[in-house]
Amino acid sequence: MEFAIRMLGALVVTYVLSRAAIKLLGATERRSAVYLVGAHALSFAVAALIVGFLRAYWSPFEPAAALPYVLPQILWFALDLARNKR
Repeated sequence: MEFAIRMLGALVVTYVLSRAAIKLLGATERRSAVYLVGAHALSFAVAALIVGFLRAYWSPFEPAAALPYVLPQILWFALDLARNKR
């Protein structure tokens, strides 16, 4: 149950980070899937880094701390890719 709650929170975090990365890389103007992949990879990397640092502060480093962010990131990427195809 805790994993599902974290994943719901990850939906919001990955949305905000992916929008920021898309704006940063200009993926909406270029309308290329390569830029979308880069923006979402950057977004996931930032989320994993932040979660890793927060977890390391309170407990020993845990590589699986970013696991709840994988599926929401894939979801936002799929939606952005579908939106980009139109």
